[in-house]
Amino acid sequence: SDELRAGGGFPGTAFLIEFEAGKVKNWEFTDIYALDWKLRGYRPSPEGINRMKSLEYPGQPVEFEIRDANYFPLFHESAAKIDELAQIAGIWKIDLVIGINQKLIEDVIRLVEPIVVEWIQTPLDHTNINTILSLLVESKKSVEGTPKSTVNILAQKLVDKLHITGQEKQALFVFAQH
Repeated sequence: SDELRAGGGFPGTAFLIEFEAGKVKNWEFTDIYALDWKLRGYRPSPEGINRMKSLEYPGQPVEFEIRDANYFPLFHESAAKIDELAQIAGIWKIDLVIGINQKLIEDVIRLVEPIVVEWIQTPLDHTNINTILSLLVESKKSVEGTPKSTVNILAQKLVDKLHITGQEKQALFVFAQH
């Protein structure tokens, strides 16, 4: 994300992935706001977020939401808060939180570029992925679902191409390097 936070960028999208015996058993794409809507009960925000949000929503109580969890400068603290809030939202226990930034996406796409999405006129590669994806999501353009469903479509195309080309292990190595 280009919207920087202490622990990285704004977590606009979440993929909840369940593994069994080393293989993906289930994966669910969701907009971060959809996870926030599942939260119940008052969760006070840290003082820094209170100050920022009270300017945006004067006189309203300020709650700590999943999209705010990347507030902490140490990623493991943000990951612990994401897990805590996800459980409040009724999502299963999270064993691992991985932050995916734009540089990581560029490096993974470089393994299998270009990625072709039928309704995007330009094939996606490491030089244009961030610009095109940001343009589509922020302009609220999508062929199906919400604008962020474009992220899900791209993720599926990328996973499929990594599998077809046998680059899954190399992609995991790229993840580990980041």
